[in-house]
Amino acid sequence: MRVTFPMNSNLEIISQCEKRKIISALRAGVVGSARVESFTVGLKEHLKTIDSWILDKDGTLVIEGKYGTGKSHMNKLIMEKALDSGYGVAYIQFGVNPPMHKPSRIFESVFLNLVFRNEDHTIDIHEILKKYVKKNMLNSNFTDLIRENIFLRPLFSEIKKQIKNDDISQTSDYWDKWNYIIGLNKKAPLDFYYKIPNPEFRTVMNIYFNILCTFSLIARELGYRGIILVFDELEIHDSLLYEDWRRNASDFIDGIFLVTRNMSELIIENAIKNYPLNEYLEFSNAYRGEKTGLLYNGYYRPSHDLPVEKRIRYVPKSIRSETMDLGIKCALSMVTDQGVAINDKARKFNCKRIQLTILKKNDCEQLIENIIAIYTDIYSENIDFIKKFEGIKQEFLEVVLENYEKFAKKNKDATRILIRIAIDALDLLRINPSYRLDYFRHNLRN
Repeated sequence: MRVTFPMNSNLEIISQCEKRKIISALRAGVVGSARVESFTVGLKEHLKTIDSWILDKDGTLVIEGKYGTGKSHMNKLIMEKALDSGYGVAYIQFGVNPPMHKPSRIFESVFLNLVFRNEDHTIDIHEILKKYVKKNMLNSNFTDLIRENIFLRPLFSEIKKQIKNDDISQTSDYWDKWNYIIGLNKKAPLDFYYKIPNPEFRTVMNIYFNILCTFSLIARELGYRGIILVFDELEIHDSLLYEDWRRNASDFIDGIFLVTRNMSELIIENAIKNYPLNEYLEFSNAYRGEKTGLLYNGYYRPSHDLPVEKRIRYVPKSIRSETMDLGIKCALSMVTDQGVAINDKARKFNCKRIQLTILKKNDCEQLIENIIAIYTDIYSENIDFIKKFEGIKQEFLEVVLENYEKFAKKNKDATRILIRIAIDALDLLRINPSYRLDYFRHNLRN
């Protein structure tokens, strides 16, 4: 059965199953992925910023806030808006896995988590690639996007063979090639004439950025708008132990900023050795972009392991600078006053920015109203509870809200605590008919 919430709750028509998932998440003090916009309060200006950023041709969005001010909520909101707007989305939370100093592992996570919306459900990148190859089956030489990417060509050939044989599921040969491309398999399949340098020892960022850009352009040819990456907990950059690790992570972030801004230098620059890394005249032994300073690794052939001189660009060769639009965006979130190095880069690139703060009292009231609306709807069959709550609803709001500011000053997770207080109180009132709000008010004060 599908039920409509009261108009003042700002909730859409959703199923009982979805509502129960929402309540389960709220019991943990968070808002789940389902209908996240229904629990978005006090963020009107931030929503305008997100909408304008999604509509912009390029750029990276930076989200800052103290613990518990809603960064994770904002990330979920961005993901939903991005999917609704026709983007593919990949969410990555940095930490032990993926490690920020190993870009190949980051891209592995991106490709594994990348989803697109197809009518009323989501599909992964494999479905996108299959749709694209099927669309271009009549082109015996493939399109420029397929033909020019030396690492994706064997995978596309496998998909083409699979479609010809009316095989609806990916074969083991397909997965061998896919797992090698994203770095899960270290041994290259036999038909890979060109090999990817070992990503455990080299960043190979240019190769994986090139693949990401190819995926985005393929999605655009299928009617999507591109790919949005949502990166959480970027403040971990400042806690990386070694200088080399921080430099690798910094190179990756530079690549993100440049690719999302569709910088024409990525098409025309040369890769040179002895690039100056800083004002202290430290030089890079690796190949770096003459204009951007980005790392450029080559590829090698099975006959010998020496990198060839030709460097793979960060963007596909078929792209033209005057019409460059890769369709890639990135949202970076971090704790306020942390992630200093990344913030400095964001200012340099003049990124759009969202600064989150704790909720105001009237916004908290609206949030609690929405929680009450979904809770009483789910448990509407408990007639005694519903009747009792109707008589104490206003008192309930006062009990919860009068303590919010006190908690906000003392706790870094104030919003989570507010949500849990509301849900715990509702559970107590429903499960124990003799429970009184006076008891709850007393416990909160102590």
